[in-house]
Amino acid sequence: MNRLCKRMKFLSVLLFTMAGVVACGTVQSPTAMVPTQTPGITATLIPPTPTPEGHAPVIIHLDDRSISDGERFPKLHMEEHVTDEDHAAYEIDWQISGNAELELFFTGSNLYVTLPNDDWTGSERLRFEACDPTGLCDAREVWFTVRAENDAPVIGVVGQIIMSGEIFAEIDLDDVVDDEENEDVELTWNVNGNIDLRVNIDERIARIELPDPGWIGRETIRFEACDPEGACNSKDATFWVMERTEAPCEVTYIGNAGFMITVGDKKILIDALFVGNPIPNEVAELLETAQPPFDDVDLILVTHIHYDHFNAETVISHMEHNPGAMFVSSPDVVDAVNTIADMQDRTIPIQLRHRVGEKTQLVVDEIGVEAMFLDHGGGTLNLGYIITVDGRRLFHTGDMDPDTVSVAQLKRLGLPDKQIDIAFVAHFMLILEEQHAHILEGIRAKYIVPMHFQYSAPPPDYELMESYFPDAIVFHESLEIWVLPGDTSP
Repeated sequence: MNRLCKRMKFLSVLLFTMAGVVACGTVQSPTAMVPTQTPGITATLIPPTPTPEGHAPVIIHLDDRSISDGERFPKLHMEEHVTDEDHAAYEIDWQISGNAELELFFTGSNLYVTLPNDDWTGSERLRFEACDPTGLCDAREVWFTVRAENDAPVIGVVGQIIMSGEIFAEIDLDDVVDDEENEDVELTWNVNGNIDLRVNIDERIARIELPDPGWIGRETIRFEACDPEGACNSKDATFWVMERTEAPCEVTYIGNAGFMITVGDKKILIDALFVGNPIPNEVAELLETAQPPFDDVDLILVTHIHYDHFNAETVISHMEHNPGAMFVSSPDVVDAVNTIADMQDRTIPIQLRHRVGEKTQLVVDEIGVEAMFLDHGGGTLNLGYIITVDGRRLFHTGDMDPDTVSVAQLKRLGLPDKQIDIAFVAHFMLILEEQHAHILEGIRAKYIVPMHFQYSAPPPDYELMESYFPDAIVFHESLEIWVLPGDTSP
């Protein structure tokens, strides 16, 4: 072996010992090239640091949703539909797609899935994707379905209270039923529950007849309407012939056209829940908080929406402090209340269409209410109310305009035959001679109470009112009380 090769062999052994095998010349066998351990030289193995793995969010409890037509999808509280080991639910970002007609609205963490219109039916598959701040995501597809179903008719028959010697008003059944799938003529009507009273239905007009003219009493009658597919709905209505009595009747003046009427154990507020002059602050506070004497009011009536007869916040405050009160007025007034607070189960809108001679009846907590359209002028829907309670009868005109509501119209509404105990009318009707006939011929009440003070110009002439109507009950200040005498025979 020459000198160069010997030197190369020495270097290869040294390099092999330190770092591995170095080949020189002919390839050596691996076995032959394993070096002997050299004392003092060791190798330390350092394990790699593991990289932590993130956890993707997981969508939970988000399944297909199905409702019937006319219903609404419940809101989705999205923080309840995701879990993530690394992040809080509020940190998750949601992306939703796939809707063509359904509409999506986020309010905070709540998702509302709404319909394009009330009649919409069908299905859409929405894709829900939940992503955490690091970009890890989970996705799920969910079907939202609105089923087309045959809805039963919706019935709005209401009861009536009349006095002895009167007859019940006819009921146009087409006016008290609603069916989206069928015409009124396609519905079949049935009644049951009546014992003495007779119910005749002819051409979809229901007539409730007394067994004899002197009959006194009340019966609850069930009206049932069925569509051609057999879907039915029913409504109970009470029909009551009330005997005239001399029950205690107390009138408390509030202000303007506002009064509280107390008959027996029933309390009624009419046009009394408004704000400002002429109601003193201390009286307004009692009204708003339903404190005596305004506690336990059963019925609140409002004739129209004007500020001197009605204030929505005052009505709501009183009803919140007095959970037993029901509220009745025109649809625009009722909407003004329900827009601020949900009082749907305690409010009744009177559906009248500004037609001369139009009226309707209902019974609220054993109080008979007959509402009628009395023109206010200017397009405002004004309701006049006949109230029948515990054998007494009262009438409030609201802001009836005597120039557009004639004496003949009042007669056609049947007012002279109602034997009204007390009529509340605008004070100027007592002053202007040309309007006296409205009181004397069109209403013919036992007692007249002038109203609408301090919101009228000029101020009322009390002496002139009393000179024309010496028996008129004239109030001068808020919380003044007058009691109806026992004998009210005309």
